[in-house]
Amino acid sequence: MSIYYNRYYITTDSQGCITAGWSDGPHRDRDTSAAICICAEGGYQFRLTPMGEENPPLYTMDGLPLYRWDGEAVIQRTEAEIAALNSGEKRYSDYMRPGFEFLQELIDRGYIDAQKAYVSEAIEGEGADFLAQKTPIVMAYWSAANTDTAYGDPDFNMVVIGFPSSRGQMPVMSMTGFSIGVGSEHAQDAMETLDIILSDEALETYTSVNKVISSSKNVQGECIPALKPLNDKIQQDTYVLATNASMKVEQWGNTCLIVRKLMEGASVDACMAEFDRLQEEALKNDN
Repeated sequence: MSIYYNRYYITTDSQGCITAGWSDGPHRDRDTSAAICICAEGGYQFRLTPMGEENPPLYTMDGLPLYRWDGEAVIQRTEAEIAALNSGEKRYSDYMRPGFEFLQELIDRGYIDAQKAYVSEAIEGEGADFLAQKTPIVMAYWSAANTDTAYGDPDFNMVVIGFPSSRGQMPVMSMTGFSIGVGSEHAQDAMETLDIILSDEALETYTSVNKVISSSKNVQGECIPALKPLNDKIQQDTYVLATNASMKVEQWGNTCLIVRKLMEGASVDACMAEFDRLQEEALKNDN
């Protein structure tokens, strides 16, 4: 019996941004004369990448294209956006303003107690209210969902999701690193230890025992049900880094500090001005 495949097509604008995408399975009569075939052996529904989601959104809520065709592959527009931020063509405040305005609205409507949030840490400050179902949503480390002393043993259904964004639910990947001092007395022993800790065998054991999201593409494992929606996004390569070294303004720490200013009573405009100041300093230091 022969296998029948569908073809995936895209169209692009003059700058290579993807404007439409479809499969010739459900769209057999669609004109492909000006289209680009990105996959000749696909399934019935359109996908941008082999393991990507079916019929993914191609635009942000603001109508901006999410992907580009570089002539050989589909790429996200992240690199171009970072370059625009690093050159000063775009402002960090343009990206951050909607989130800060939403946070201010939550404070104004009484969903967030700014004074309590200012002095609270994730889990320790809000854990009791969340487990008592007085607080409907909390932000915490993923591992909290696996820890009985945190959120891992609630008497209600719990789901861990990505941060809401114009690109949908977006998991934020935290960056954890190991370092060994150049002049360390036992540097070689330390290197060999890290080789063991970070080996596929060790990570597979860690992932399977703790039922967490795998930290390696070489290791697959079953995470707990609460983490499955988040894991599905990550497996589709849909996530952002908590901080990105290619950006000239550090994101995680600076954003935390500016959020604290909002909690203290600073206006959204004042917070955006602080982002602008940091960006201007970074541009000056680069010249």
